[in-house]
Amino acid sequence: MPALLRALRLRWKLAVSGAILLGAAAGAVAFVAMPPAEYSSRSLVHVAEKRPRDLFETRESGVSYAIYQHTQTTLIRSNKVLEAALKKSGIGSLEMVRSRTDPVAWLRERLRTEFGNSEILTISMSGGNPEAVATVVNAVTEAYLEQIVRQEEQERVERLERLEQLFEKYQEELRAKREDYREQAQSAGASDQKGSALRQQMVAEHLGQSRRELVQLQSEIRKARAEVTVLAEDAATPAAAAHRDLGFEGLIGRDPVVAKLRADLAEYSGRLEQVRRIVRNPGEPSRKRLEQAVASLAESLRMRYEELRGFHGAQQSGDRPAARDPGLEQAGRYLEILEEQERILREEIASLEQEMGTLGIQSLDLHWVEDEIDLSTEVARAVGSEVRAVTVELEAPPRIRLLEPAKPQGPADPMERYKFCAMAAVASMGAFVGLVSLWEFRAQRIDATAEVAGRLGIGVVGALPTSPRGDRGGATAVRRRALIESVDAVRTALLRASQVEPLQVIMVTSATKGEGKSSLSCHLATSLARAGRRTLLLDCDLRSPAIHLLMDEPLAPGLCEVLRGEVALDDAVHATAASPLEVLPAGCCDAAAVDALAREEFPRLIQDLRGRYEFIIVDSAPALIVTDTLMLSQHVDAALLSVLRLVSRAPDVGEAYERLATLGVRILGAVVSGVRDDPNLSDDRYHYLSGVKR
Repeated sequence: MPALLRALRLRWKLAVSGAILLGAAAGAVAFVAMPPAEYSSRSLVHVAEKRPRDLFETRESGVSYAIYQHTQTTLIRSNKVLEAALKKSGIGSLEMVRSRTDPVAWLRERLRTEFGNSEILTISMSGGNPEAVATVVNAVTEAYLEQIVRQEEQERVERLERLEQLFEKYQEELRAKREDYREQAQSAGASDQKGSALRQQMVAEHLGQSRRELVQLQSEIRKARAEVTVLAEDAATPAAAAHRDLGFEGLIGRDPVVAKLRADLAEYSGRLEQVRRIVRNPGEPSRKRLEQAVASLAESLRMRYEELRGFHGAQQSGDRPAARDPGLEQAGRYLEILEEQERILREEIASLEQEMGTLGIQSLDLHWVEDEIDLSTEVARAVGSEVRAVTVELEAPPRIRLLEPAKPQGPADPMERYKFCAMAAVASMGAFVGLVSLWEFRAQRIDATAEVAGRLGIGVVGALPTSPRGDRGGATAVRRRALIESVDAVRTALLRASQVEPLQVIMVTSATKGEGKSSLSCHLATSLARAGRRTLLLDCDLRSPAIHLLMDEPLAPGLCEVLRGEVALDDAVHATAASPLEVLPAGCCDAAAVDALAREEFPRLIQDLRGRYEFIIVDSAPALIVTDTLMLSQHVDAALLSVLRLVSRAPDVGEAYERLATLGVRILGAVVSGVRDDPNLSDDRYHYLSGVKR
């Protein structure tokens, strides 16, 4: 960056003037090319993060607010909304719409929708006509509210209707299931599942008790059969006839059949009372069976009483059966009763087992029906709650509502066009200044004498100020005097070096053309003549001679004519007003003269001139342009490099130095011309050079 700034300082005039011209041109072009200012208009729509509610929280499907926002912005730019907006009254006649081949695509491209970090949706558009822009934005906003927002509200109403229909459907299903449950419960003899289970438990207990009784009864039957067998055997003996006469009550009390029937009757009567308390249906099968069993036992007990009463009466009248033993008869009768009870008990057990299976199936059916009723009731309750909530919340404020319609507005920035022009001008100026700085930086032109010694390692013999131009009175004279003193300083250094070693022929060259070598040659030769040294100024820049112009001498005859043998040396040398300085101009150059520089003619000429003059200043061609300088350098005693500030490039000067040094030429150093000085000189130096006392 310091190097770029230094390079810019060297070309600041060019940079400033060019930047001003280019900036003015760029600003004018930008002003003409920039389209007219656009007017922006917007409408504001409030989109709540959550749906407003009055009381209930409905179970409507919901998504995250970010997704909902993105959905709304996408719907606004959908074909459905844009086409509806373009169909509104007055929109199709607008010039900005009528001139479009595809108004929907154009409107989608121009329309801007954004939320930012709030619940406010901004719908905006820009255009050249503020009234038309506001009209289009309002049309899009209205179409969005009609096509999207109102449709969403209509979908809520339709959802409520579907929920009401669903609720009515579940109510009908519940009524049918409850009726079915009631019928199954009546057929099962219970009012609910719990009563059915209790009844099933009672039947199971009854079945178990009946099975135990069957086992006991079978044991009694075996005993009765054994007793009948024993009595039958005893009846065949004489002792059977001596049967003791018993009273009727004693006969009943000692009769085992009566005792058995009484015990069974008491047990079945108790069980019947228990069933009657649980099962109130008189036609229920288990209740009917118990009633039949109790009636059968009572009838058997009555018949036994009648039988014993008849047997007792026969004993009293003396009419006894001869062949039938009362004990054996009673035992046989008792055995028949037991066998009848066994048959009845087996039938009862079979009936109970069948009833047990039926009760199990009915209980399972009741359980399934109850579960279905519970599930349907739960769903119906949820649907009913949602119906009630949605019915109430339909009256709540809408989630999306218009806050502010679009209005015609001025341009966002009235100074935008001028700012754009200023930015274009500033950018162009900055680019030009940067390019100039970069160009100068890449050129690496020498700015100060210190760069020659510091960067290139070439010793500086002297520094010459800029040659004075024009007639500005005393200041010009002072500058001319300063230039003469600087040249004399170079001459002094040259004379000092000639005392140490022979330095008679001095070549003045430069890296490229236009670096002040011819001016330096003239000044140095003139300075040597002022010092009383017989000096010859030899112009060896045959291709581009300049000495004859600077010394105001004719171009020919000169060196070229001498080398071609056309004139004698004395005829080509011209005397000058600055005696004892003489000039040998270049003459008219051709290929023969250039070729002579490489032959023996030129070395003999230099040798001849050495005998005539104390110093010969040779103005040669630039070292990097032609090879003439390299050939001349082999016949001189030393060389001076001319460097012109702000013109000479450091790489070129370094390369010229390397070429001469490679050929073994002794280089005295560089003379830098055009060095900077105070434009008005310092006061002390001015008064000193002008001879004025302060």
